[in-house]
Amino acid sequence: MRHKKKKWATVGISALAATGAIFAPGVTFAQSTTATVLTRIVIDNRQISSPNGLVQHGTMYLPIYYVMSALQSAYGIHSSWNGRVWQMESSVSTISSPVSHLGSGNVMIEVNGINVSAVRSVVAADPATPGHSMTTYVPIYNVMQVLKRLNLISTWDGQTWGIFSQVNPVLVDDYRVKNPNMHIEAMAPVQFGQDSSDSLVVESQSTANAPVTVGVVSPNGTVFDTITDSFFPGEVESLPTPNGSIAAIYSSAGAHNFHLQLFEEQNGISKSVGDYSGDNGVIAWVVNGVPMLLTSNRTYSWTLVDNHGNQDDLAHNTLYTWKQGEYTQSQQFDSSVFEYNNSRPVPPDVQAVGLMNGLLHGTASDIYSTMKTGNWSASRVTSRFLSDFKAVIPRLSFLTRVPLTQAIDLQAQTDSTGNITYSYSYGGDQIKIGATKQSDGSFALSSFSFVNTTETGMATSYSK
Repeated sequence: MRHKKKKWATVGISALAATGAIFAPGVTFAQSTTATVLTRIVIDNRQISSPNGLVQHGTMYLPIYYVMSALQSAYGIHSSWNGRVWQMESSVSTISSPVSHLGSGNVMIEVNGINVSAVRSVVAADPATPGHSMTTYVPIYNVMQVLKRLNLISTWDGQTWGIFSQVNPVLVDDYRVKNPNMHIEAMAPVQFGQDSSDSLVVESQSTANAPVTVGVVSPNGTVFDTITDSFFPGEVESLPTPNGSIAAIYSSAGAHNFHLQLFEEQNGISKSVGDYSGDNGVIAWVVNGVPMLLTSNRTYSWTLVDNHGNQDDLAHNTLYTWKQGEYTQSQQFDSSVFEYNNSRPVPPDVQAVGLMNGLLHGTASDIYSTMKTGNWSASRVTSRFLSDFKAVIPRLSFLTRVPLTQAIDLQAQTDSTGNITYSYSYGGDQIKIGATKQSDGSFALSSFSFVNTTETGMATSYSK
């Protein structure tokens, strides 16, 4: 029989949860043996926060505020907290009767008014809060077990809590049945055909030092595994093509060994259709609906001199364009490795996708975060901003771990003078980059604009 819902003041994800201002009876305070660990919370392969976690008696605890925020963002689960009971409101819950084995602990977790788990919390100072306020921490293992009852998928690898809101749990089960001893590192859905159901792409490892296995689970439950020579899982993207999508899986075998594997569905079975690598980087993107791919390999010749008189290395780059169902080599060019060199011009869309990636998740992600929160200052974007990215764009290695489940999809418009404007929409954000055609036919990044339509309605722009 369904429990009658308790009536109380809803605090949601509030200061009470954030600071632990109300503590449950019998609460445990952090001990001297408690270790602090910097963790990551990742939703659909994209990091949303990096809270300080606690390890006590071998159990990892995360601040309840960050856990509640993640569940709200990923699944729309609204949380209430009164210091003793953590109540979740979920539209996807199939729990209709009380759970018989609740466990023991000072905090009760409820889902839609039904008791589902009793857990032991820990109270400790949170270094991320002003004044290091006392905060309630909850065991992430128990939270994951509650999500499992809701048929929601998440993983834990000792440092990263991965939440996968878009994947089909049935396909995850199919993968785990075939690979029961593999640790899932990344997952993403991909629709191979325009009218097909979602398949699932999984990156996993048997141990932390083992090669990465890429698995593709077809809608019928068939699992196709490929053991790579990479040792560091990367990101999983869905790369749109004119006839549907292919799965793009990034991984790395070290600081100068980057891989991109491509999979598509053939006759109901997922198969590998391409494996690209580059010790200086590899990246795939889309321009006006056409998939592009670039590999970059250093020569280690150190034959170049940068614009400041410093020694620089030369990289050989190969650009591929999607034609008739496959990538076809369309251009080769050399570039400098460490700083943009005017004598080695880079194609404009390569420059643009490099800046997009860097702005979203690379060395300028703090600038992007500042823009999204509305704390924008025009002085943050200066000539130095664009020149910095022009310097690192040829060094493509920093582009290989972009946490997007969808590849950068650029729209390009060319004006009567040959100048190009690249635009990219990401959620409620629109980013535009201008590339000006030079007298020698090459292009240089010259303008940047950002519009946020969902949070602040703000807009800003900069022209070099």
